[in-house]
Amino acid sequence: MMPTRTPRALGPSSRELRERALAGFVLGGLALIGVVLMGQFHPQRGVYLLGVSLLFAAGAIVLSIAAGREARRTATSRPRTVTAGAVFGWVALVLGLLWALALTLFWNQLTTYSACMDSANTVAAKQVCLDQLNNSIGSDIRLLGGRLRFRPGV
Repeated sequence: MMPTRTPRALGPSSRELRERALAGFVLGGLALIGVVLMGQFHPQRGVYLLGVSLLFAAGAIVLSIAAGREARRTATSRPRTVTAGAVFGWVALVLGLLWALALTLFWNQLTTYSACMDSANTVAAKQVCLDQLNNSIGSDIRLLGGRLRFRPGV
């Protein structure tokens, strides 16, 4: 039979620890917002936003994990924002790395599409840009052995 552990009372966390956890939470939130908004920018400008978002995500992960470990080491309660900061940081990091992979693989196609959309004034012209992107990326995906078709709004 397993011995039962009685929960021990934890003291309140220090102000420094709460501030470190809050900083991780804020950085994680900013990183997540930056990665989500990355698609709204021209790829050449969005790369900078992506880089800053990845740095913020890494900072959020480090600060949140450090705050959680410090709370465990000092036997104090863990601040509420520790888990949320770490989760935001990890989600932003994974999405950011996926964006970086997409930009690396399809840089020429995305910059051509962005330039085409900048000069498109009608819905028909925008559809031509989208069809051109589908054809160019689709041919690259078929070379890799898969199929891909962008259908916005579906």
